[in-house]
Parts: sequence; C-alpha cells; structure tokens
Amino acid sequence: MIDLAFLRLRPFDAVRTTGFIVEVSDEEHFQSGRCHVTGMPFFNNHRIVMLNVRLTDEGKDWYCGYEKNDANSLFVPFGQPDGTLILTYPLNGCALEVRREEEGNRIYHDDNGRCMPSSVSGTKVLRLAACHYMDWHNRHLARMERIAYRTVVASGPGGFDFQHTIICVKEGHYWKVYNNAVSYFYESDPWTLDKMNQEYCQAKDYIQYELGYFPD
Repeated sequence: MIDLAFLRLRPFDAVRTTGFIVEVSDEEHFQSGRCHVTGMPFFNNHRIVMLNVRLTDEGKDWYCGYEKNDANSLFVPFGQPDGTLILTYPLNGCALEVRREEEGNRIYHDDNGRCMPSSVSGTKVLRLAACHYMDWHNRHLARMERIAYRTVVASGPGGFDFQHTIICVKEGHYWKVYNNAVSYFYESDPWTLDKMNQEYCQAKDYIQYELGYFPD
C-alpha cells in the first residue's frame, strides 16, 4: 500500500510524477459522501496508483459520484483539514462545477457537461469543462491509438482507453484543483470480450496539471 502523504502535502509534484486512477465499487460509484482512500500501485507499474475509494461516515476524504445523464453532487462543509482530498469518478467529457453555499461547497459531477439543473443554489465559484482538462487536439490520444494498433490490436482483439482524474486538495484557505491522466492498452478475451493484460502509462505531455482553485 502506498503512503498518500506525498499527494496530500505536495499534490503538484505528485500528479506530475504519478498516474492516479480512482477505483470505486459498482455499487458505490454513483453515490457521494465521506470516504476512506487507500493507494495501491498497479501490479506491473509502480508509477500508476489506484486510489481505492470506500464510502464511509468514518472517512476523512470526500467522493463525488457519477451517474449517466445526471449531475450528481457532493456537499463538503467548510473547515476541512489541510491535505483533505475530494475525488470524483474519472472524467472523460464530463464537467465539474463548484457552488458556494452558506455552510460549505457543493461539487457537481455533470455528465457530458449538459446535465446541470436549470436552477441550483449557491454562487458558482468554479466550472471545469472537458476543454480545460483534456488535450483539445487529442495529440496524446492519437499517439496511443497508433501504438495500440501497431502492437496490441495487431496481435488479436484489444484496444486502448484513457482516463482523467481530477483531484481537489485542501491547502490553507483554498481547495486547489489538479489534473492527472492515464492511458492504457488491453487485450480482449475473444469469447467474453473481457479486458485482460492491461498495461497503463501516465499521460505527461499535453496535460495541464493545475486547473484552478476555489475558496473554503
């Protein structure tokens, strides 16, 4: 198990040197609330870390869930300790919006960037659309596609995928928002089409690491 202190204390250095992927059980990925986070290095690449999220009232971090065709939200009270994390389900086209309410901030995971309610409470203090955290020209994705078709797909069924992990870290009077991206190749079982033999790599080029901040 990896020590998450580096991510909590030096998040900018952490997201530049390590690829993070949020892992949530199928039963919990659409829920939101306090959570307990553990970091597990991927078995064949220790620079890729799975942030395993387990929802629990005893947790010291926070998770905002994802649901298709919806804008799930998470309320985080003011006054969280420095180093506290807010995580979301991986974003690949969704938007993240933060509204400041009387006693805390409400974070929205807006599916496809088009599912926010027409009327919501609070003052908008941050909105990040796909164009802010993804490479608009898809240069990294295009390079991964060329490699995939030259290696994995050439030998049989398979493909590649891409994930963006947005991490909010409490730093003083603000929440700083960081970006991280990981691509991976996989082979497919010809009978079940299940993904096998995944190989992950961190996307370092064309990625903007610091996305902004919002006040506590």
